[in-house]
Amino acid sequence: MKRRIIYQRANVLDYRSIANVFKACCFNVSDFASSEIVHYITAKTEGKIVAALGIEQYGKHALITAVGVIPEYRNMGIGRRMLLHTYQLAKNLQISHIHYFTEDTRFFQKLGFTILEREMAPFNVIKSDKYNRSFTEENKLYLAYKV
Repeated sequence: MKRRIIYQRANVLDYRSIANVFKACCFNVSDFASSEIVHYITAKTEGKIVAALGIEQYGKHALITAVGVIPEYRNMGIGRRMLLHTYQLAKNLQISHIHYFTEDTRFFQKLGFTILEREMAPFNVIKSDKYNRSFTEENKLYLAYKV
């Protein structure tokens, strides 16, 4: 039976559920704060949040800070649809580029992201607190998407 998935912006009441999604994805949530969910998209089915994707805005640029889908809901197109909703959110926020640092680029390249040299990332993204806490030079590739 096909489940109905609802995609929507998160609100502060979704904080615990989003943290649980990230825990299920084995992410470290020790520094995840409710104030960070301002620009999050969630995927919900049967009243349960099963996926979340968040961005932080830096002027005309945004950095994907986290994306996770609970394991039993993977390979259903949820991540792709959340990213498409994020593109619309970025347009509404007048963001020109979305940036991401990741090890696995295939998923994002299929959805229009381009691999670039790390030196091309905007200064305000690289100097952000989230970038400096989360990403290392050794194991991440830089991707960008023009909205």
